[in-house]
Amino acid sequence: ICYLYGAPAAGNTLVGVVTSERNRNPLAEKLPGFVFGDADEEQLKSRSELPGREMDDQGRATVEVDLATVAKRRSPFTVRATLSLLESGGRPVVRSIERVFWPAPVLVGLRPLFVGAYAREGAPADFEVVRTDASGALQVANALPVRLFREDRHYYWRFDDQRGWHSGFSETDELVATTQVSVAAGGRGKLSLPLRYGRYRVEVFDPETRQTTRYRFYAGWSAKDDETQGVRPDRVALKLDKAS
Repeated sequence: ICYLYGAPAAGNTLVGVVTSERNRNPLAEKLPGFVFGDADEEQLKSRSELPGREMDDQGRATVEVDLATVAKRRSPFTVRATLSLLESGGRPVVRSIERVFWPAPVLVGLRPLFVGAYAREGAPADFEVVRTDASGALQVANALPVRLFREDRHYYWRFDDQRGWHSGFSETDELVATTQVSVAAGGRGKLSLPLRYGRYRVEVFDPETRQTTRYRFYAGWSAKDDETQGVRPDRVALKLDKAS
């Protein structure tokens, strides 16, 4: 790295930050609408600071990014390294580099054929299925096992002196359906699953890579709203009887 007038940035300090978060569709341009990976990792994020390094006489330094944490993930994760070159004459020069980590050579993706995360209550939920590598080349898949679970949550309120009133829930999984899906080379498979009202999770297992794609969705437009507890037990909800 050199200054604008050509002198090397010798002796200056280079610092950086590495962040990672789940990438639901790293192939959005080639396969729009498809979701890859594990829904249980949706909220997993990480941030770590890189140790500062001093530039050598030629204004060079090597930075290594540890991917040990991301390597344990079951979903594609976007890893971004943001580096700042500090110098006494002004503000730092900041540059970023971004890469997508794939947990396996090929992954199974699902595209719901309904609006958002809400399928119609009492009607089948339809999906398109692909099996692809990081370049977007569609691969063959033979009889991938599929399981559909209904996630039954029961919410409750509890009170303690430290936190006051706060809600919790107990959850049980009901196995609703099992089936298989196949995908021709270069093509897309079709999947249709029976539903009733509630919260669901579909899982597609790839025996070759030992990876499981998990997608969570709802049947019925108000199913997600039913998961909220609303007003605390020590409060009363009020509503005006007129618009103004």
